[in-house]
Amino acid sequence: MLYSVEPFTDVPGCQVRPGTPNGQLVDSTNDVLSHELIETITDPDGRTWVDVTSGGMLGQEIGDECVFVTSLGLDPFTNPLYSDPAIIEVEGRKYAIQPEYNNRAQACTAER
Repeated sequence: MLYSVEPFTDVPGCQVRPGTPNGQLVDSTNDVLSHELIETITDPDGRTWVDVTSGGMLGQEIGDECVFVTSLGLDPFTNPLYSDPAIIEVEGRKYAIQPEYNNRAQACTAER
């Protein structure tokens, strides 16, 4: 049985930026869960899908490839850093999710 536990998602380091469609608590949870879901699917035992390039992401899982971070101030050392999710729409409802690496596009996307 595979599972993940994300007890604190609306905290510095995991929070999405302010102004997302469902508020920071809900959208921070959605962002973290989408990240962990794709990693559970692509790397269920923690040894399957990891970046093998020599760049700064060496050894990271697929969800880590597309974690975009933003600061709302000029100085990221004195201003909080936030996750910068993609906003998608499903049946008229907007959601904030983390973009994931897309082999077809060879880029981070939020395709569904």
